[in-house]
Amino acid sequence: MVRQGDFYGPTVNLASRLVSSAEAGTALTDAAMFQRLARVRGGYAFAPAGKYTLAGFEEPVETYQVLRTA
Repeated sequence: MVRQGDFYGPTVNLASRLVSSAEAGTALTDAAMFQRLARVRGGYAFAPAGKYTLAGFEEPVETYQVLRTA
């Protein structure tokens, strides 16, 4: 949902929680985005980062660290 130029909803909430949970200089993604990006030729690599208990989510979220590739 968009209101006055701001976005709201579970996807935005998840992204915000993952950004807050990531260590400085790193990026985390959830399993759904990992699966989507793993199918494209975009030079993405991933490392399992464990499950995070995030506010607003009933179940722990499986995460992957997005890595740079050469």
